Amino acid sequence: MFVRKPLRSKAPRTQWDASDVDTVLITAPHAAPSSQKNDHLRDPHSGEIAHQLEEMLNARGTSCQLCVAKKHRSCGDQNRFHGLMAARDMILPLSQWKPSPSTLHMDVHTYTRTRPPPGWGPGLNIILLHDDAVQKRAAQCFADALERRCPKLSPKIIVMPRRTENIQDDNANAMIEWSRANGAMSFLFEFPVDMINPHHTASDESWALSAGMDASQIAQGVCDALEDMGVTRRYQ
Repeated sequence: MFVRKPLRSKAPRTQWDASDVDTVLITAPHAAPSSQKNDHLRDPHSGEIAHQLEEMLNARGTSCQLCVAKKHRSCGDQNRFHGLMAARDMILPLSQWKPSPSTLHMDVHTYTRTRPPPGWGPGLNIILLHDDAVQKRAAQCFADALERRCPKLSPKIIVMPRRTENIQDDNANAMIEWSRANGAMSFLFEFPVDMINPHHTASDESWALSAGMDASQIAQGVCDALEDMGVTRRYQ
């Protein structure tokens, strides 16, 4: 059963070794489309990026698990614990699969580049939990590798300003809180997109991934950075 544990329910690890990873989990909780013409709730292209990551990781011999939302965010925000329970969608496959210290979890989202939250950069923002030094060091290692391999993504690390108080807290990031509580390393990725058709925002075709890259190029940049870290090995 998928149960939210306190974030420090496992003894905190003082370090993380990328070479210990044997499985990558990819989630995209805001990817599901809606029947509406205009939709500002979903994350356009997040599902496409997630699928490209899965395909490329598998091609490099890395065991990969993919869980993409099938129900729209209006049924429940599945990056919130109360939304997971309400939607009864991603919680079902995730409850059958338990992350561990040998798991790397990448939670895929997108944001409108022209309307970023305060403090965010114009490229990839890597969202981390509050007061998690091990996660921050791992994310910095990834960001440095990505900067070398795919500088167009211009990664920036964003640490949440406080810890989640309860399951109703809208400051929560349920996906990465859950995986970190189970000992996995996890990053929340926010990739920038630009609106190109304001009259039909529900469609991926109405949005363009920023930095002149498509989903496959973004996925390749991420996989190359993971390879530099020792997570993936091209010819395993």
